[in-house]
Amino acid sequence: MGAIQALTSALSNRFSYIQGECLSALLDLMKNGWNQKLLLLPHPYLRSLEKQGIMRKIIDDVLLNGDEYNRAQRIGVYKILDAVFIEGAQLPVDIQEQIIIYLCQQVHSIVKEEDEDEDDDEEDEEDEEEDELQEEEGMIQYAQLCAIQSISFLAVNKKNHELIVAQNFIETILKFFKAQDDGEQYDSGVILESVKSHHLPQELKFDIINELKQSNNCDILTLIAEFSENHDDILAGNYELQLFENGQYNVKYLTLAHPLLQYGSYQSKRKVALAIKCNVGMFNEENQFVEKMKYEIRFKVGINVGSEEQLGIKAQKIFDMINETVQEKNQNTIFAIIARDLLKSIEGIDEEKQRTKKLQENEFEFLDKLLQNRKDAEIRNNAANSGIIEALHNIFTTRNLDEILYFHFLAFFQFTWPYSAEMSRILVDKKSFDFLLRLLDHKNTKFVNESINAMVNIMYGGTIGLDENQVHPYYNGLISVGGIEKIYSLFKRNLKTSKDTASICLGIVFKAQKIEDKTMRKKIITHLKSISDRNDEEVEHALRCLSQNSDNRVEIEKNGFNLSDKKVVQ
Repeated sequence: MGAIQALTSALSNRFSYIQGECLSALLDLMKNGWNQKLLLLPHPYLRSLEKQGIMRKIIDDVLLNGDEYNRAQRIGVYKILDAVFIEGAQLPVDIQEQIIIYLCQQVHSIVKEEDEDEDDDEEDEEDEEEDELQEEEGMIQYAQLCAIQSISFLAVNKKNHELIVAQNFIETILKFFKAQDDGEQYDSGVILESVKSHHLPQELKFDIINELKQSNNCDILTLIAEFSENHDDILAGNYELQLFENGQYNVKYLTLAHPLLQYGSYQSKRKVALAIKCNVGMFNEENQFVEKMKYEIRFKVGINVGSEEQLGIKAQKIFDMINETVQEKNQNTIFAIIARDLLKSIEGIDEEKQRTKKLQENEFEFLDKLLQNRKDAEIRNNAANSGIIEALHNIFTTRNLDEILYFHFLAFFQFTWPYSAEMSRILVDKKSFDFLLRLLDHKNTKFVNESINAMVNIMYGGTIGLDENQVHPYYNGLISVGGIEKIYSLFKRNLKTSKDTASICLGIVFKAQKIEDKTMRKKIITHLKSISDRNDEEVEHALRCLSQNSDNRVEIEKNGFNLSDKKVVQ
C-alpha cells in the first residue's frame, strides 16, 4: 500500500505529465492486484483504500479540483474506479449526482453546440481559415468522446445508472449512433460502451446489439442480457451457437451464458443450453466442464486466489443450469417446439406470412448448425424422434419445388451425416425416401446433388454391421416407391456429380444381389470402376457391396480389375 499512497500524494502536482504517469501506475497496481470480474468478489485493496481515504483523494485531486480540460487524466480516474469496484465505478454519495450531471451536461451542450454550428456555417466569412474550423471540430469531438467514455465506466454501476438515465443521456448518445449513418465518424466502440443501459430504444436496439455481436463485445452483451426483452435480438441469427464454439472455454462466454440461462424464455434458455452442451460436448463427464473453466480463469485471465471452491462457483452454476435444462425430456421439448414451428402453414396477410417464414428460417438454421458433423448420436436421435422429420416430410412433399430452398434441405441433410445405422433406420421408417426422390426433380442442380448424397448416406448407414452375404435391408422399401428407376434415370442424365453419386447409391443398394438388368449392371459397374482411382471410400464400398454377388463380381473383374481389400464397413 506504500506505493499507492506515494502515487496518490503525487496527484496534487498540477503538471499534467506527472499526474498522468501517477494515474497510469495506480491503474496498473489496481488491475494487477485483482484482474477479474467473473466471481463478483471484492477487490482485496478496497477496504484499505477506503479506510485511508485514498479513493476520495484521487477523486478530489483530479475530478473536482483538477484541470477541467485535462480529459485523459479524468478518464484515468474512472478506469481506476472501474478496476477497484467489482460492480462498476462507484462515486462517493455526496458528489455522485454532481459529477454525473456535469458529465451529462457536457454531452448535451456539445450536441447543442454542434446543432448551432450547422446554422453558423452558412454565415461564415469567406476568408475564415479552414484549418481553424477543422481544429475546432476536432476539439469538440474529442471533448464529446471523453465525456461519453467517462459515463461509460459509471453506467455499469446500477447506483449511477438511474441518475444517468434521468439526465436523458441515452437519448442524446443515440444521436451520435444515428449520425454514423449520415457519414459522420465517431468511435463506435466508445459509443457502444456508453449504452450499457439495459433498456435500449426499440428503433435502434437491433443495430446496437448487432454491432456488439460483430465486435464480440460480450461484456456489454452480458449487461443488457440481464433484461429478457433484449434476448431475441441477442440470439438473432442463432447467436447461441457461437457460445463455446469448437470447445472454446472463453470466460466471456461463461458470463454471457448466465443471464441468458437465468432470465431467458422457456424456449430460448433451452436452445442456449442445448447449443452450449453440443459445443462443449462433455456434459456427461461430471465436473469436466467446471475444471476446464477453472483452468481458463486461473491461467488465462490471471486470477491468483487460493480457493478452488471460489474459482468454480460461476462455472458450477452454469454447469448445473445447463444440465437441468438439457435433460432428455427438455431436449425433446425444444425439438417438439421446433417441429411445431415447422408445421405452420405459410398463410394469412403478407405480414403474417413473412413472420412465419422468418420463424421457420431461424429454426432451419438452428438445426443445420446444431447437428452439422455431429458424431454423438443422442442429439440427432432425440431430434429425429420429436416430430422434426415428420415436419420436414410435410414441407418437402406439400410445397411446390420452387418454394423449397437449399437451406431448408440442409437441416435434413445433417441427420444423414455422419453415417449411422440407427439414424438410417429412423429415417427410412419415417418414409424419407418419399420426399428425397421427389427432390431429385428440383430445378436447382445443387439441390439434386445433395438429395442423392443424402440417400447414399442413408444407404451406407444401412450396411453398417451386416454380414457379407446379407442383402441391403432397405432394398425392398426403395423398390416399392420406384426408387431404383428414379435413381437410374438420374444416372443416365450424364451430369458428372449426380451420375457419380447415383452409381454409388445403386451399388450400395444392390448389396449381395444381382442387378438383373444386364445393361444397368454393366453401366453402373463400369462407371464405378472408372472413378475408383480417386480413393473415395463410398466408391470402394459400393463396388464391395456389388462384389458380394457372383454375377456382379464377374462384371467387376473384367479387364483384370482387382478390387483391393482396403476398407471394410464395421
